[in-house]
Amino acid sequence: EHLKIADNEGLRDGLRNMWRVEHVGEEVSEFARQVDPDIIITFDRYGVSGHPNHVATSKGVNYAYKNHLICNEVKIYNLESVNVIRKYSSFVDCFFSSFASKVYNIASLKDIINIQGAMKHHKSQLTWFRKLYVIFSRYMVVNTLKSANV
Repeated sequence: EHLKIADNEGLRDGLRNMWRVEHVGEEVSEFARQVDPDIIITFDRYGVSGHPNHVATSKGVNYAYKNHLICNEVKIYNLESVNVIRKYSSFVDCFFSSFASKVYNIASLKDIINIQGAMKHHKSQLTWFRKLYVIFSRYMVVNTLKSANV
């Protein structure tokens, strides 16, 4: 219900496809006007993996917020990027995250199975290293958020 897939030439996925921050901000603000969210969750400035599309998404949401393209009452949270050891520590990071962050989510076993099943539907994306990511990444199990509102 509160999901939009942006079928937009200017927002094609890929390491070589640079997204304009303003373009992302406009997409976010357009959708926010439709659904009137209380919270928007985006990547932090490192984009979890440094992927340029993830970084542009974070910057685009911040652009929309700072330029009043979305309501200032909306709470913005950033998905926290962590170091590589924590990133690939799977369940082990649940313990650390529960103490280190005020806002975190630990997936249930059912959630993890659903996430892994969803990844299997994206065969073109499921390269050998992404298969390892699905198995070992803490992001499949636990996610920590930080407030981005200034």
